[in-house]
Amino acid sequence: MVNFNKKLVARDGRAVRIYSFEGDGKWPIHGAILCENGKWEQYSWMENGRAYNDEEEFPLDLVNAKEKKIGWIAVYFAPYDESLPTSSSYIYPTEEECRDMCSHADAYAPVEWME
Repeated sequence: MVNFNKKLVARDGRAVRIYSFEGDGKWPIHGAILCENGKWEQYSWMENGRAYNDEEEFPLDLVNAKEKKIGWIAVYFAPYDESLPTSSSYIYPTEEECRDMCSHADAYAPVEWME
């Protein structure tokens, strides 16, 4: 399900601009897609963000852009071999919270992922 309150892109990763959600007919969402030549091409989508139909995914469907997330983990080194680190199984939202909750860790490390 597409959340229209978040950043949108085409399913194939291309940038989109939305001009209106108030059009008539089967494709009421009006906007444009950035083409390989650097120009914007006018396009319309169905109410659910689909470009073509509800039965199959299409490269120009609207989807939410993935967002970069950052968290922190605690790192513990094996007492018999410091080249074998393990980490906490929980990702903390801030370095401060990670240090507070895992005060006996040997190190702390940021982790990044796309969601």
